[in-house]
Amino acid sequence: MFDRTFPCGACGKALPADRPEELILGRNAGVICDACRPARTEEFRLGLLRKAGVPEQMLSRAGEMRRLPYPTVAPWVLIQGTVGTGKTWLAVELLLAVKDPREVRFVDWPCFMADRQASIGHDDREDPMASLRSFRGLVVLDDLGRERPGDWATETVNLILCQRYNDAAKTVITTNLSLPAISELYGDRVASRINGSISGVWQPRWKKDRRKRIEAAA
Repeated sequence: MFDRTFPCGACGKALPADRPEELILGRNAGVICDACRPARTEEFRLGLLRKAGVPEQMLSRAGEMRRLPYPTVAPWVLIQGTVGTGKTWLAVELLLAVKDPREVRFVDWPCFMADRQASIGHDDREDPMASLRSFRGLVVLDDLGRERPGDWATETVNLILCQRYNDAAKTVITTNLSLPAISELYGDRVASRINGSISGVWQPRWKKDRRKRIEAAA
């Protein structure tokens, strides 16, 4: 009498019929073999990071990126540098090391502000502010300072950063602005909150605009 088997959902390898389905990052992965589990886990992780807002352009190059453990010396990370030097890349490297991507959010700051603006007077469009302020996981605020300046932008930054400061919530900020420039644009209170929540200013990997160097070499 032959023993019953069941194929691995990824590679088709014959597995014992009584092998249970696996739950990976809250998602049913079906019946898979040990050899396929790491690749399926990575697939699910990237899917969750995509859902969290991480740009596809970054996720498509995840294999080239490091997995940087989040620093324990301070709750916030400030990544400052000029255009094209790898600020977003460095922020995503921090996200890739998070054990559970369901606990992260990636916020393209100029797009976030545009979505807020678009929601005004339109009941069918949700203001993203409420969900961001209530989120307690790790948040990346990418390209702070690139939005249209004004009192409304300053108020939005103040509300979000003060909430996260009070919650001691892990926050990564990428920006072209220095701390003095942040103080000038958003006020001393915002700059003080940031300065008091970081252990230092992180510098991106490249000193010059990497995208221009690639175009010049092509």
